[in-house]
Amino acid sequence: MSPKVPFACLACSTVIYCVVSFICSVVLVVFYNDTSGNFLLETSGAAGYLANSLRTGPIVDIQPDPNGICSSPYERMVIYRWPGTVSGCICNSVVKTSGCKGCQTINAKDPKDLYRWADLSYCVKRNTNVTFGAAYCASGFKRCSDGYTCVPNGEECPINTFFAVSSGQNVSRDLRTIPIRDKTFLAFGTRPTKDLPLFRLGSTLAGIPCVTETYGPPRMNSSAYILTKNEPTGCGRYGADNAYTTVIDTQTERTLFTANGVFSEFQRELPQYTSYNDELVWLHARSSVKVIDPACSDLDFDSLYSITVQLGKMNTVLMILNYIALALMVMVIFVCIQAIVHFLCPCCCWAQRERNDPAAYIWIIGIICGLSVIFTFIYGGIAIFYERKYNNHVAVLAQFNGKNCFEPSLTWNDVLKDMTDPKNIDSYRKCFRGPQ
Repeated sequence: MSPKVPFACLACSTVIYCVVSFICSVVLVVFYNDTSGNFLLETSGAAGYLANSLRTGPIVDIQPDPNGICSSPYERMVIYRWPGTVSGCICNSVVKTSGCKGCQTINAKDPKDLYRWADLSYCVKRNTNVTFGAAYCASGFKRCSDGYTCVPNGEECPINTFFAVSSGQNVSRDLRTIPIRDKTFLAFGTRPTKDLPLFRLGSTLAGIPCVTETYGPPRMNSSAYILTKNEPTGCGRYGADNAYTTVIDTQTERTLFTANGVFSEFQRELPQYTSYNDELVWLHARSSVKVIDPACSDLDFDSLYSITVQLGKMNTVLMILNYIALALMVMVIFVCIQAIVHFLCPCCCWAQRERNDPAAYIWIIGIICGLSVIFTFIYGGIAIFYERKYNNHVAVLAQFNGKNCFEPSLTWNDVLKDMTDPKNIDSYRKCFRGPQ
């Protein structure tokens, strides 16, 4: 029989465990709340699209493909990305995310790329390398007739004219047309104008795409299915990308899902989902963002894009740790209150009855304390990992600071300023090192 531990020791151990657990949980919560901000999600999302637009070769040709097979150097264009759903259930004809005991389970579904708009998918060919807005084209490159784009010798210049036309509408001979849907066609070509190169052909739900790529316009004609992942709620402070977006066509979600052969799947596996498919999906063409300062053409947009990807991953990790810390904090408060009543309230009959056997409280609080310490060390490890990247990030971001690379009437200079502002760089430092 194990020796009986003195009551004072048990009480002291309980207090120590409670204090350590609570401090560790608070540290994690404060770290996340101190380091996370809108710029992590919003600004890095916008800067990510900006960098991607300037580092990816623009489109030089589009070919419709009814079979969905694209031969190199063509790539199949993703028309729409369905966000997927979380798990839930249906009870008495009501779809729910919780309180599912005794109800029919609805399994989560992963995001899905859709390629068809009406009956066709599209294959696009891109330039392999490109420089925008440079004062002079490098050796081995030629300047396109738009006076703005430099592409490798031997490659075609990118499409810089594109718009929707109706069947029977006259189109200039220097433009090509491809079918879109019913009597709608896309006319496109390369002309000696100042129009910007075509970067992307895609679609968004309920309106024009946002400047922040990870955001989306809210629904206008229907409510959202309750199990939908990441339902868009708006474009945030940077708004919609009206300046670089041309609307080509619209159709309902239901029509889009049917064309891609997934409507019956959704109808079968997601109860009541197809009742929410009356929202319009907007097919659009987006231009590359225009660089007006030649000095900006040599900036390291590849590294800027990499930083935005890392910040997105880091924010996800910190958010998960924050949720864990909040859960631990609630558990600590609840168990510690129980323990205090148990040890310090001899007037409570049930506490008095169990007073001589407090081992359960010690074990529970000890486990919570251990988890709190473990997750605090995990955060420290993540901080050390990002600390190694910190100096490189600052050096890359510093080269963009104070630059007015884009048209002043648009939001892209604001995005770059927010991304490279010294105060925000200091926030990156806090993300990597914790509050100083």
